[in-house]
Amino acid sequence: MTLRTVLLFLFVCVNVFYANSQKVNVGVHLGMTTTKMLWADKMDDEPWSAIQYPETQFRTSYSAGFSVDYLYNSRFYSPFQLDFYNKRFSISTGGVVQAFHQGQWIAIRSDYLDYRLSQLAISGGIGYLVYKQIGVEILPYIHVSLTDQEIKVEPVIDWQKTESFQQDFDYGISGYLSYKYKHIYVKAGYQYGLRSIREYSGFDAVGAFIGKFPIRNTMFLFLAGYRF
Repeated sequence: MTLRTVLLFLFVCVNVFYANSQKVNVGVHLGMTTTKMLWADKMDDEPWSAIQYPETQFRTSYSAGFSVDYLYNSRFYSPFQLDFYNKRFSISTGGVVQAFHQGQWIAIRSDYLDYRLSQLAISGGIGYLVYKQIGVEILPYIHVSLTDQEIKVEPVIDWQKTESFQQDFDYGISGYLSYKYKHIYVKAGYQYGLRSIREYSGFDAVGAFIGKFPIRNTMFLFLAGYRF
């Protein structure tokens, strides 16, 4: 998805919203996110599997965005969001990791591999007010990466581009519980990636490449915003 496509989408939305201004609520929000990577083909009920997947951890970061609610009646509405995510997540190492640094493979004592990247997210779906200002929302989404994915291995390697693990886009489904009071709104939500991203490169104890493994992204979100 190119920047031109995004701008065209926003232009169409603005024109539709102005034409139906009595049915539209527009807002801006800031948020906190906590992200975790899942192994897409891990079989938890088969401990005999030859592949021992490392544990993954949640990492907290931030987000900012715009929201638009198109009202159908007093109960149903369509929520739309355009968000910027600074996404972070982590993978356990077991205590020692083989890393490529300054032209050579080195062994580093570190408990985690930390990753980060920036993404633009577009989502839209259906919402329902279950009780006055309290609503539930289901929004399919697509994420487009704005930056290269970077890795950090403390205490030796600071943030740098990782050649062995990149992801350019993702898509999935999100669910939110929302509360709106006058001009203020808050949302608590969860995103589950439906795309199996076969980009994570696995290495053995001596640094030899053993293949690429599919992942899925998951994220919890808490958003607080203001409606105009």
